This record gives sequence, structure tokens and C-alpha cells, in this order.
Amino acid sequence: MAQPSKAASGSDAVDIQATPLEFRDRSGGTPGRIKVDVAVRLGDKVLVGGWSTGPIQLALSAEGTSVNTGETRFGRPDVSTHLNLPKEAQAGFVLIADIPAGTPVGLSWALRDGRTGAQALVLRSASELSDADSGLLGPSAGLLTSAMTPHTPEWREAITRFPAAATESLDAKAYLEAAHVIRGTGQVIVVGWLVARPGTQVWGEDDKGNTYSFEGAHRLVRNDVHQLFGSLYGASARRCGFILNAPVTGVPSHFRIKALSEDGIHLLAEAALTPLSEDPVTFSRWLFDVGASDEDWTRRVNEFDVPLVSAMIERARSHWDEYPVAVRECGKVLEAPAVSIVVPLYGRVDFVESQMLAWVRDSWIRQHAQLVYVLDDPNIVPGFRQLAEELHALYRVPFTWVWGGVNRGFSGANNLGAQYAKGRHLLFLNSDVFPRAPGWLQRMVEVLDERPSVGAVGPRLLFADGGIQHAGMRFAWAPEHEVYINEHPMMGLDPMLDSRKGVVDVPGVTGACVLVRREDFDRIGGWDTGYLIGDFEDSDFCLKLRAEGLSSAYLPEVELVHLERQSMAALGTQDFRSKVTLWNAHRHQARWRTLIESTMEAAE
Repeated sequence: MAQPSKAASGSDAVDIQATPLEFRDRSGGTPGRIKVDVAVRLGDKVLVGGWSTGPIQLALSAEGTSVNTGETRFGRPDVSTHLNLPKEAQAGFVLIADIPAGTPVGLSWALRDGRTGAQALVLRSASELSDADSGLLGPSAGLLTSAMTPHTPEWREAITRFPAAATESLDAKAYLEAAHVIRGTGQVIVVGWLVARPGTQVWGEDDKGNTYSFEGAHRLVRNDVHQLFGSLYGASARRCGFILNAPVTGVPSHFRIKALSEDGIHLLAEAALTPLSEDPVTFSRWLFDVGASDEDWTRRVNEFDVPLVSAMIERARSHWDEYPVAVRECGKVLEAPAVSIVVPLYGRVDFVESQMLAWVRDSWIRQHAQLVYVLDDPNIVPGFRQLAEELHALYRVPFTWVWGGVNRGFSGANNLGAQYAKGRHLLFLNSDVFPRAPGWLQRMVEVLDERPSVGAVGPRLLFADGGIQHAGMRFAWAPEHEVYINEHPMMGLDPMLDSRKGVVDVPGVTGACVLVRREDFDRIGGWDTGYLIGDFEDSDFCLKLRAEGLSSAYLPEVELVHLERQSMAALGTQDFRSKVTLWNAHRHQARWRTLIESTMEAAE
């Protein structure tokens, strides 16, 4: 350690950034000393670290004028050993102040006997500091970063200069359970748990220099972690689980959670970032399994899952126009049909022939209807090309089939089919719905032609065993999930128990079989493609019509058989399908709650 220079020769004669400055005690006691080891600028923050002994007050100055200065004291064993100071001596200091860049900075001091002094300082940038210099800043970490806005460039530069702590953090614990880069989105999603004492600075970072705040992470209840750490961290340990989704720069490969203390930077947890599919359905399968037992799962769906998955659906939808559309007409299709029947196909095509049997037996359909089959599954396209030719050759029923190049979901497939529909009315029909007798579609068209105030017409649908599957739709409040769901009154009952006759006004009808005017379809913008897989599109469709002053009608005299959700069964477990329904319900409610409630009030 350098020998001190005497202040008697004048403070300006001694460079305190190179040599300790000594002040004789006029009473004959131990002299005071000052030494500056590090002086650094981080944006508009100035940080000065060093050591001093004796009763000396220190402050920073800007252009010769003292400024508000934060100070922290800590032990310097090297100084204490050299000067024979008590072990508990707090000789080390770090000063911090806000001083604009380009402003001359100085250190001023005041002794107990009234003597004062000051000296200009030469500042370095953080990038110029050596590891040894950075080590001297370790105890200043909390003081420095508390005065900075987290995740700003100066804050990021500051945390890179603090040394790694050699001890385990006593103020924070964390664990990473999953860490992914969502392909094609420039986002990461990270799952785990984090507990920290109040005031502890904790953040995430990756190997590309991105830093992440946990303030915006969605929190999950973790009773298991609370049992382990509740006595140390209190009630905050109960809701310590998190799902963090954030944009990134570059393509990071590792994610870390770190915490700051006077000992330096603690690594709490780390994990490799692995790719995760950007496909909304595939992504949702993964997401809906995260925190599946969380008691606040309903709240999470509304606050976190709906916005996140909606954005992914929108990104996927934005690419649809890039795909070429294949259109094939089998036979001579009517040029000006009264109605176009649009049937989406997903997963299986064996029901098409059963429908052909119904079409060939219905003379009104053969004379007035155009058939449009929309393939919405790449796996069925190769086989359907030949099947379509065989079915036309066998039944001689003309039809059009369309393949949009990518799976678009129920609504997207219906909209695509509508683009190639020529009728003044559009019937949207599931592939697993079959009429019980001819003449059914003619009657539905008559209702629309006779009643201008009706926007959508739906028939009675039956299960294969003859019980009612659909007899109009209404909205019911599900208090356990705090959301309106679609309800089908009389489901499973004998049709004889449904005494309603004629054209029945209902809040909504199912999309499995619904007739609408082409002009009304265009006016409302078709089917909403923002739902996940296949739920609530039909009630959304009816509410869009209702918002335009058009009601929905149920026609009990027309009956068809609906095998119901034959394609949905291939989409996953019952738990996953239930969560898809809940996700769609919350999105649906966010769009239509006011209209739903007014519709149900009017129906009572």
C-alpha cells in the first residue's frame, strides 16, 4: 500500500487517486487519511470508491458545488491490516451522485476541526475497469442500482461490473422449470419459482445481453415452495411461481436468474433455452399444462393465456394469404344457386359419402344448391383427390372442393369456402351432420326469405340415439370460472318434450348447421378466426349478427343427426379440450359480455 502524503504540503499537491492523503490531528491523535481507488461514470451516475480513516465527511461536487451524495461504508481488511485498525472498522466507502455527463467532478471533505478541502477527479468508463477495480465496487451494488432505473443501459452496464458473489444468497431463492425460445416470434417464455425478501434486486438475463424484470411475470400459487420457504420469506412464498414471457434481441441459448447483494451478484438459477413451436395449438398444449393445478387458473387464462395465444393466432393468420389455394370442381356446378353448402373437413373424410347419399335423394338440393367441401387438414388432401372423383362418378352430384394450403380452423375454413360460394344464402354444415329427410334446407331458406329480421336459422339436431343435441343456444354464467359459457337447453332429452313450434327466437344457434344470407355474412365480416381450435365461433357469429339488429331462429320442425365432435376427439385429452373451451369462453366474454347480458335479460 502506498505511503500517505502529508496534507501540510497542500491537498492539490497530492493525487488522491494515486496516493493516500493524510491529515495530521492537531490534538496529537491518529491522523486521518483518504484514498480514492475507483472513480467511474455510468451514464449520469458517478461512483467513487476508496477508503478513509478518522472523522472525515465526504461528498461529491459538480463544477465545484457539492451535490446530494449517497454513501455506503464497509470493511476493508487490507486497509485495517496495514494501518492496524480494529477488525470492525468500516474504512471502505462508496459515494454515488447524479452528475450530468461532461460536468467536472470533484471530491470534497470536511474534518472535525473545521478544515475542508477538495480535489478534481478523473473518471473512467465502466468498460475500462479491471476485475480488481470491479471488486471494489461490490459493496456498492445495492446503493448504485437502487438509484438507477432497472433495465436501462446504465443499469445493465453497472451490473456487469459487479463481481460474482462467492456465497449463496440469503435474500432470494429461485428455480427454473422450463425455458424456451418461441420460434419465429422473437420471444422467450420461462417458467419457475422465485422468492425474495423485500427490496432485493432480482432479474433475469440471457447470454445475448437481454435482461428481464419479473414485475410483469404472471404469478402462480406454489404451495410446495411455500411449505419449504414460508418461514423465511413469509406470505410472498405462496404466490412465488411465475410464467415470464418477453421479447428478446438475438437468439439466446441460456437464461439465468440473478440477485444483487453487498457480496456481489448471486446466480440463483440457470437453464438452457430450447425451441418451442409457434403453432398456436401445439403451443397451447404446452402452456395449458403449466401450472395446471393452480387454484387461480381461471384468472390466469383471462390475464395471461388469452392475450398470449391470441397474438400467436394472429401471427399464424397473417401468413394465410401466402399459401396458394387449390380449387377443383367435380361436375358442372350451378352458376346461380339459391344456397351454397360449405362443409369443412378435418381429420377424416369418410362422412362425405354418407352426406352424398342425402344430397342425391334431395331434389331441391340438386336443383338449387352448390356444394363446397373445404379441406382443412394437409393429411387428408392426397387421398381426397381420388375420393372426390370416385364420389362424383358414383353419385353424379356436382361439388367444389377447396384446399387452402394450411390448416385454418373451423372459422377460417368456413370463410375460405365462402369465397368460392355462389349462392345468395350460405349454409355452414359440419361433415358429421346428416338430414333425416329431404326438404329440410328448402324450409330453412324460406324462413330467411320470409323474415328479414332473422339473421341466422338453425334446425333441431339430434344425437345418433335420437336425443336432442341442439335446440337453440343460450348463455349461462359459470361462477367457478367467472365467465359466460354456451349452454344447449334440453340436451339429451326426447324431442317429444320440446313443445315449441314454428320459428323460435333464441339467443344463438350452433355452427354445426346454420343458414345465413350472403349479404349479412359479408356485412359482419364472416366468421371470427381468433378462437382456438373450435369453440364459441358459432355464438360469436350469432352475436355479430345480433349487433347488426338480426336475431337467431331455431326451427324445430327440421331435424338432422349430429354425431358431434368427431374431429375434436383427435385433438387431445379431455383436460386439454376443457381448457380450450375455457380459453375461448374468456375471449368470447371479453368481446360480447354486454350484449350477452342484454340478450339473456330479453330472453327471460
